[in-house]
Amino acid sequence: MAVRRGVVTLGTAQEFPFRRLLETLAPVLGPGGALEATAGEPVQTLWQTGGTPVDGLGIRARAWLAADELARSLAEADVVVTHAGVGSALAALLAGRCPVLVPREVGRGEVGDDHQQQLARELSDRGLAIHRRVDQLTVDDLLLAASRRVVRVDRPPTFELSP
Repeated sequence: MAVRRGVVTLGTAQEFPFRRLLETLAPVLGPGGALEATAGEPVQTLWQTGGTPVDGLGIRARAWLAADELARSLAEADVVVTHAGVGSALAALLAGRCPVLVPREVGRGEVGDDHQQQLARELSDRGLAIHRRVDQLTVDDLLLAASRRVVRVDRPPTFELSP
């Protein structure tokens, strides 16, 4: 599967930067990165980074995007990687993408509680997303996500988060 367009979105929370994810993805999705080398084609990546600094990463990022621009970019993307925030995950799903969800970690001060872990696990268990930790993320995960799409069903199963 050709991967020509990617979107990385970290949401809008300024108080919780997620630089670890960008440091992992820049050499994969950035210009001349590992995904480009594997796929044999350049990958145009939109980096929406919120309050996360990008200095020294060699990427051209935008802190914020209008909701309609983000929705359009997600729909046009071949692969989406996002923190596991509810808004970002739902936006990717609404665009028909199977996102790679990478939850922020409480122990690293990246989020206030474990809701991102819970959401990522639940969506992954239902086959709607790929759940990875920052240190587990691979090019193969991105290719797998790019090969999948999410479609709406008339009667979805009940969605319950465990305590």
